[in-house]
Amino acid sequence: MRALLLVGGAEFHNRPIHYAELAGIFAGEAGVDLRITSDLDTLEVRSLARYDAIINWSTGLRARSRQIAALIDAVEHGVGFLGLHAATATFLNSGRYLTFLGAAFIKHPPIYTFRVDVAEAGHPITRGVESFAVEDERYEIGGSDGELRSMARLIDGGASERDGRAICVSPFSADADVLARAEDFPILYARTARHGRLHYNALGHDERSLRNPSVRQLCRQGLAWVAGS
Repeated sequence: MRALLLVGGAEFHNRPIHYAELAGIFAGEAGVDLRITSDLDTLEVRSLARYDAIINWSTGLRARSRQIAALIDAVEHGVGFLGLHAATATFLNSGRYLTFLGAAFIKHPPIYTFRVDVAEAGHPITRGVESFAVEDERYEIGGSDGELRSMARLIDGGASERDGRAICVSPFSADADVLARAEDFPILYARTARHGRLHYNALGHDERSLRNPSVRQLCRQGLAWVAGS
C-alpha cells in the first residue's frame, strides 16, 4: 500500500516526535510505503492517483480551491481518506472540504484521561479493540452543512477561526457510522464518498495518545479500511 501523510501547520501538532510515532504506526507496524509532506502542491490529480490512501494530520492550513478539488476527486474515485485528530481543524477556509469530511472541530477541554467506548465492535476499523482509556484532547465536533459552509466563507474572508466556529452550533449529524464515542461525543466515524471511503479518528494529539496500543491499532485498521485492504 502507498499512502500520503499530510502534515504541517500549528507547531504543537507538528513536532518530530509526532512524525516519528506516525511513521512507526504506518510505515513500521502497518508496512505502508509512506510519504510524509507539508507541501500542499502535492494535492494534484496526477500526484494523488499514485496513492491508495491519503492521511490528513495537518492543523490550521489553508488550501486553494483547486487543491481541495483534487483531494476530493481522488477520494471519490477510490483513494481512501483517513483524517486524524486535527483533520477537522484544517482547511477551514473550504466549505467543500468541511462538508466532505462531515464536521469541524468546535472545542476541547484540557488534556485528561477519558474512556473511549467502542460503539460498533464488528466494524473492520474497531474489530478487536475493546473500550479503553486514553490521555488526550477530547474533541467536540459538529456543524450542519450550511453552518460549515458559512464558517468557511467567514474564515476565507478574514474572520478568526474562533469567530467562524461560533457559527457551528449543530451537533455532529453527518451521514456516517459512529464507531466510538467518548462521554457521548463522537470520536470515530466512517462514511463513503462515491467510490471512496472516508474515516475520521479524533484521537492523537501527541505522543501520549499516539503511543496508546488501542489508538495505534485503530490507526492501522482505519487506514486498511479506507484503502480497501
